[in-house]
Amino acid sequence: MLFRSTTQLLTYLRTIISAGSVTAAAKRLYISQPYLSRFVTENERQLGYHLLDRSRRPIALTSMGVQYVRALEQLNNQYNKLMHDLEKMADVTHLRLGINQSMSTNVAPPLLYRYHQVHSESQIAFTEGISSELGDLLLTGRIDAQLRLLPIFSNEIMYHAICELPVYLLVNDSSPLFTSGRREILTLPVKAPRFRQVDYITLDSGSGFMRQLDVFFDEQRIRPKTIFNVRFIQTAANLAYHGLGCTFVPQYCLHRHFDATRCNIIKVPLNQLSVKVVMAYRRDSGMGDKVKQLIDETELSKLLQDLYQD
Repeated sequence: MLFRSTTQLLTYLRTIISAGSVTAAAKRLYISQPYLSRFVTENERQLGYHLLDRSRRPIALTSMGVQYVRALEQLNNQYNKLMHDLEKMADVTHLRLGINQSMSTNVAPPLLYRYHQVHSESQIAFTEGISSELGDLLLTGRIDAQLRLLPIFSNEIMYHAICELPVYLLVNDSSPLFTSGRREILTLPVKAPRFRQVDYITLDSGSGFMRQLDVFFDEQRIRPKTIFNVRFIQTAANLAYHGLGCTFVPQYCLHRHFDATRCNIIKVPLNQLSVKVVMAYRRDSGMGDKVKQLIDETELSKLLQDLYQD
């Protein structure tokens, strides 16, 4: 999608200049440095000129890069104004909500029920998908809000914080961390080398949670051996529950009942790894108060934290 790619490029360039280097920017963006370098280089190749002066320290925009960023900012502002004007013309009587697929199964039913208890005359148009796809819908005005995890990469997106939740590692019987029959959830710091000797089920790069895990793996100097790569967190969790590998999952993906002869659950300390759940909306949409009202009326923070208590 053209709009998404140009918006993403603008965000990446701003972050690179602010951070002073591609490596520092990649850490801020929760993406790998090679991916960020390739993304910018490919755009430069398509444009036919350099956007970054890589010989300078700190790194800076070239003269063409300065002009290009200004043009992108103007285009972005014009697009946002257009979407804002169109929304004013529309008679929107319901909320269009996107929920990350990993949350939708457990979170959507009680959330929608609580909303309708308060607003029986209103409707929520509910869309589920992966974080990056829903982010596109939010940026282009096709949904009003998105229940998702941090980080958020676009300056056009605002959010209300909801809660911070722990992350768990599901381990199968081939892992050195496994003890057959153990149903107790242990809290165990993630430290190499034991966590290097694990077959991991990983997620597609479009997953914001996977980007966070990539940074975490780098910090812990773990190179995960991937045996499966899947699209959704819940799919990864189900594979792990069946003893087909190990995977990290947020708290809301845990099952209360699992086969302890195939899988153990290990809780990662919050100071090592956690997820921050937010409700995101476009900066220019005027949806901030409505989103905050939804969070408060449905007691969404408590709902998420109560889904599983170990």
